[in-house]
Amino acid sequence: MTREELKILLSQGPVLLDGAMGTMLMKRGLQPGRLPESMCLEHPQAVTDIHKAYLEAGSRVVYTNTFGANAPRLARAGLTVEQVVSAAVACARRAAEPCGGLVALDLGPTGQMVEPMGSLTFEEACELYAAQVRAGVQAGADLAVIESMTDLYETKAALLAVKEHSSLPVLCSMSFESSLRTYTGCHVDCMVITLEDLGADAVGANCSAGPVQLQPVAAALLERAAGPVLVKPNAGLPVTRPDGTQGYDIGSGEFARCLARFAAQGAALVGGCCGTDPDYLREAALALRGAAALPRPARDNSGLICSASKLCRYGPGTPVTSVALTGSADDDLDAASEALYNGSEALVLDLGRQDDPRDEIKAIQATVNLPLVLAGGSPEALQKALRVCSGRPGRI
Repeated sequence: MTREELKILLSQGPVLLDGAMGTMLMKRGLQPGRLPESMCLEHPQAVTDIHKAYLEAGSRVVYTNTFGANAPRLARAGLTVEQVVSAAVACARRAAEPCGGLVALDLGPTGQMVEPMGSLTFEEACELYAAQVRAGVQAGADLAVIESMTDLYETKAALLAVKEHSSLPVLCSMSFESSLRTYTGCHVDCMVITLEDLGADAVGANCSAGPVQLQPVAAALLERAAGPVLVKPNAGLPVTRPDGTQGYDIGSGEFARCLARFAAQGAALVGGCCGTDPDYLREAALALRGAAALPRPARDNSGLICSASKLCRYGPGTPVTSVALTGSADDDLDAASEALYNGSEALVLDLGRQDDPRDEIKAIQATVNLPLVLAGGSPEALQKALRVCSGRPGRI
C-alpha cells in the first residue's frame, strides 16, 4: 500500500480498525506467562481466526500479533524477529486476502526505557524497530502501526525505523492520561507536532482508558493535528464483576456510539483496544455505516517547535537562551541549564565547529525540557543533531 492509496481510503469515510488481540488470544487458550506472539507459530489458525472475526465484523485493517516482537523479548523464548513477524503477517494475510482487508505490522514499546530515562540508547532502539520493519516488509505487510507508546523519544525511534527501512504508510498512536500527557510527560500537542513533522500518515491515541475518558484527548488531537487522527480506546475502565471475574464497564452498544461520535468530530480511523472483541467492532461498523469523511479546518503548525513536554511558537521576540556548544557535555549542560531559571521559552544551540554534537544534545535534553533551536554547524553535524532531538526543533 502506498501513502497515496491510504489517503484515498481515508477520503471515502471513517476507517474501522480492529479490536484487542490479547483479549481474544486468552479466550483461545493463551496461558499466563506465555508470549502472545508465540501463538503465531504454535497455533497459527487461532490467530488467523481472530483476524477473520474482526474482518467479518466490519474492520478494514487488522494489526498483526507482533506488539512485543522485538529481538530481546523474543530471544528469551528462543524465537527470532524474522520467525515471529513472518508467521504473524502470514496469519493476518490469510484472513485479509479473501475480503480485501489490510494488514498492519504492529510495533509496540520495546519494554525498555530509552535514554535518558533508561539504558537503551536511541540508536539501539532504532535498530530494534528496524529489524521488525525489515521482517514486516519481507513478509508483505501493507502498512505499519506504532501503538501504545508513552515515550515520545522511543516513538520517534520507531517512526524513523519505518521511514528509513520501508515505504510503508505508518500510523502512530500513544497512550494518554486525562491530563493530556503520557506517564512520561509527553503532551498530546508535542506528540502531534513531532510525529507529523517526521512524516506520520496519521496520529492518535489508543489504550489507557475508555472512549469517555479519551474524549478530551481526542478533542485535543483534532484541534492540533493537520493530518488524519486515529482513536482506538479500551472497552471502558476495568471492573470486577459480581462473580469475581475481570472486565470493562462499557458495553458494545455504548462503545459503538462513542466511536461514531469520534468519527463525527473528524477522526479518520477508529477501533478498539483492550477488552474489545468482534461484537464491539460489529456494533461499531453498524454505527459508522454511511458515514462520510468529515473535512477538518486546515491547521498551520509551521511556526511551532517543541520538546516532548513543552510547545512554543518560535520567532522574533521569543524569549530564548543561547548556548555555543564547546564539545564538553558538562560545560554545555551547565550553560543550557540557565534557561530553566530566566524565563526562556526555547534554547538555541549553536553547533559551531562540532563534528558530532549528539552527546551534548542528549545530555542537555536529559535536564532541560525546553524546545531546541539548532543554529550553525556543518550539514553533517546538523543532520546528526536533528536525528537525536526529542520533539520538533527549530532551525536557523
